[in-house]
Amino acid sequence: MIQKLKESSEKVLGAKLSRKLTDNDYKEFVTEVEKIISDRGTVRLLMIVNYPQEFDLKAAWDDLIFWIKHINNIERIAIVGQKEWEKWLEFLEHPFIKTEVRYYNISQLQEAWDWLRS
Repeated sequence: MIQKLKESSEKVLGAKLSRKLTDNDYKEFVTEVEKIISDRGTVRLLMIVNYPQEFDLKAAWDDLIFWIKHINNIERIAIVGQKEWEKWLEFLEHPFIKTEVRYYNISQLQEAWDWLRS
């Protein structure tokens, strides 16, 4: 499930990912992101994650296609988690994307929003 966060604004989209992510969930999220990109040129993302996540196969494929298509349109990503090991996701993604990615603990949620809005 992907839930859009009410703190989202014109150029910053926040979402909470939980449980199994279906293709329909993913398509709704991508539609939101692509609308912002169409209107503003770029987007900044805040993702609250609660691992482990499950993707259905179609959603995982759509995720890969999304990143290939929009990698230059995503300015910043804040990954917000609850476990220290999730910080490694930031490290693992750096070689593959040019986007600035930062990890925040859930206790630093406001700091993550502030960074994306600055």
